[in-house]
Amino acid sequence: MTYNLGKVKFGSTKDIINRDTKLAMLLWSASGRGKTTLASSLHRLTTTHNNRPTLFIAVESGDGGGAVTLRELDVPLYIPKDYNELDGVLSDLKNDKQFGGIVLDSATELVKAFIKPLALSLPPRERSEVVLGPRRAGIPTESDYGPMGEYTRQVFQKLLNIRDAGEGDFTAGERLAL
Repeated sequence: MTYNLGKVKFGSTKDIINRDTKLAMLLWSASGRGKTTLASSLHRLTTTHNNRPTLFIAVESGDGGGAVTLRELDVPLYIPKDYNELDGVLSDLKNDKQFGGIVLDSATELVKAFIKPLALSLPPRERSEVVLGPRRAGIPTESDYGPMGEYTRQVFQKLLNIRDAGEGDFTAGERLAL
């Protein structure tokens, strides 16, 4: 179906959702506002239109993190142990064809659980005990935020670079970072 508004023509969303549809979303909201529940609609979309499930990567602390709210869906769930393991899985997903979507839940917990400790494991630039004391207690210094930003960028870049094997297109399906 086509719609017209002046000289502009609009199509229907029924025409754009198919096996080759490529979507990317980044959701931001306060905790407990339904981001993970909204992400479950991605699983329904990929299984209905692509006949492939969505993989939920739960970085949130606890048993499955926010993905616990998706228990009834019975979706594939992966809980990474650390940054290096997550990085390896994201690399492996680059050419994966079994998943129609990928959800990383949550970006905030990714930084807290994996990125910050990784940055704090690097040698500090600062030499002052005033700065190093809090850093030893887990509080990043000003110079730690550069590596933290870079590691976070690398994770999101890997999510964006996931593509079907043999295609020069955008992704293996839908990606979502919460």
